[in-house]
Amino acid sequence: MEGLSTDKRRQALTFGLAFLVLSGAIFFLLGTRANGFFESTNFLTADILARTLRAAGRRAVARGELVSAEGFSVRVIAECSAVYLLALYFCFVLAYPAPGRAKGFGLLFGLPLIWAANQLRLFLIFLVGLADREIFETAHIYFGQIFMIGVTFLLCMGWLQTMVAGRRPRPALLFLLRFLAVASPLFLLWLYLDDWYLAALDHGARLLGAMLLGLPYDTGAPANLQQYQTFNIVAYAALVLAMPSRGRATGIRALPIGLALLTATHLIMRFCYFAVTYGNLPSVFFLWVGVNMFNQYLYPVVLWLIISGNSGENAGITPEQRS
Repeated sequence: MEGLSTDKRRQALTFGLAFLVLSGAIFFLLGTRANGFFESTNFLTADILARTLRAAGRRAVARGELVSAEGFSVRVIAECSAVYLLALYFCFVLAYPAPGRAKGFGLLFGLPLIWAANQLRLFLIFLVGLADREIFETAHIYFGQIFMIGVTFLLCMGWLQTMVAGRRPRPALLFLLRFLAVASPLFLLWLYLDDWYLAALDHGARLLGAMLLGLPYDTGAPANLQQYQTFNIVAYAALVLAMPSRGRATGIRALPIGLALLTATHLIMRFCYFAVTYGNLPSVFFLWVGVNMFNQYLYPVVLWLIISGNSGENAGITPEQRS
C-alpha cells in the first residue's frame, strides 16, 4: 500500500497538532470555567425543545433546564446541548490549512446545521420517552454519542470535499452511512459489555487508591463515571472501521492501541473521582474535569486523525485544494 507523500504527511501532522492544541484549550475552558455559559445555553436549549414539542401538538413546558410534557420530564445538561460538538467542528475548520473564505463558509453553514441536528435529536428522543420510557436511556445514548458524532464528521468531511477540494460530498455521505452501519451493532453489543467494563474499572480504581493513596481496597466504588462516558469506545472503533478501504488496514492494526489508550483515560477518570471522594484531594477535581472533557468527544477524534494521517487513504483529511 502506497503511503502519503512527505508533504501531505507533514500537512496532516501539522493540522492534527493545531487541532489538538486549539480544541484541548477550548474543551478545558468549557469544562472548568463555563458554568454560567452552560446555564444559559441549557435554558435556551430547553426552551426551544419545549416550543418544538408544543408546535408538534404536545403540552410541553420548560422551567429552567427542566422540560416536561404529559407526565414525562427531562433535564437538559451541558452534554445535551451542542456546545462540545460545535467546539469540535469549530476547531476542525479553524485548524485546517484552508483559505479564509472556505473557513468562513464552513463555519457559517456548519455550526447552525450541527445546532439544528442536535435540537432535532432532542425532540426525537423526547418523543421516544413519551412513547416508551424503558428505551429512552438507550435512545439517548445512541443519538447523543453515536449519531451526533457521525453528523459532525459528515459536516467536517463534507466541508473538506466541497469547500476545500471542490469535489462532490458523496464520499462524506458514504462515510456517514458506513459509520452508522458499523456503530449500530457495536453500540448494542456495548450495552451488554458496559456493566462488566465499569466493574473492571472499579477494581482498577480501588487498586490505584490502595497503592497511591493508602486507602482500603474495599472502599466503596466511585459512582460518577456514567454509562454514556464509555461509549466513545464505540465511536472510535466505528470511525476506524468506517475508513475507506485503502486506509482501513492501517486503522485496524492501530485499533487495539487506541482502545487501550481510551481504557487508560477511563481508568484515570475513575481514579480521579475516587481520589476526590475518598482520598480528600479536592485539587484532583480539575484534573478529572479536564480528562472527562478531553475523553468524551475529543480523544476519539484525535486518535482517528492520527491513524488516518498515517494511512495511505488518509480518510480525506488532506485533499488537494482548489487552485
